[in-house]
Amino acid sequence: MSSSSGNYSGLSGHMCTYETCVLRTSLTVNNFGRRFMGCSRYKVGPKCPFFKWLDNPTCMRGNEATHLVQQKLDLLRSELQLAHERERAATQTAAKATQMAEIAQDKAVKTIERERKFRASSVQAKEIVVRALEQEKKCRIALILSCTTDLCSVTMELVAVTMELELMAVELVVVDLVAVTLLPGWMGMRL
Repeated sequence: MSSSSGNYSGLSGHMCTYETCVLRTSLTVNNFGRRFMGCSRYKVGPKCPFFKWLDNPTCMRGNEATHLVQQKLDLLRSELQLAHERERAATQTAAKATQMAEIAQDKAVKTIERERKFRASSVQAKEIVVRALEQEKKCRIALILSCTTDLCSVTMELVAVTMELELMAVELVVVDLVAVTLLPGWMGMRL
């Protein structure tokens, strides 16, 4: 079916003109490879059957090779579809790998943060231990000093008691001397 008119109105109300049509190539057995102008809405939506052949009809030898070309075209289409499926699978695999890499990176960041916190708490713990050791040392010194102070006070008390005893002993010696010198008779009477 060909049309030589400039306009054609289809049943759907869509109208093609020669200027709005697109160049296509026929893939049918009888007209394989023949170029024509056709509706721009072909395979998109409502279209009109307008077309105009640009090439002369194909020769018989070309028609004989049509089925071989059609087989090759079908093979290429199936390979293209397989390539698209592989590309989709590769894209999905790449997306999963990217997601796993992001998860691994997040885990690494969290691990580094935990290590940093652990190091900080380790440093704080070391500082606390050092302060505790210093406090223990100060307490020992205070204990030693308090013991020394207690010993000093006891020693001072002992010195005071010793001095009192010495004074008492001196007094007794003095009393004895006085008694011996002043009262010889009395001592003799006593004996």
